[in-house]
Amino acid sequence: MAETKWTGGPWFLSVDGLAVDSRYGRVVESITGAPAGIGESDRAKANASLIAAVHELYAVAQMVVEFDGPGGTDSPMAEAARAAVAKARGEG
Repeated sequence: MAETKWTGGPWFLSVDGLAVDSRYGRVVESITGAPAGIGESDRAKANASLIAAVHELYAVAQMVVEFDGPGGTDSPMAEAARAAVAKARGEG
């Protein structure tokens, strides 16, 4: 897997569910506030959960790309995985 520039994982939710911490004890992202009409930061906590899973999701997408091989195929799954990996790396 190619070198990345983001904070190394794994990431996990803080006790209050509103921050994403790294294994190094650093806050990677703090999710505060909620859009109008959303109760007690439900959306913010859901966003934090999604962000905390990003390393695992990236690894799965990268596995699909590597499994597909250098020439690649035209399968929708492989194309979606390549696009997701490129977007995550700031290339797409």
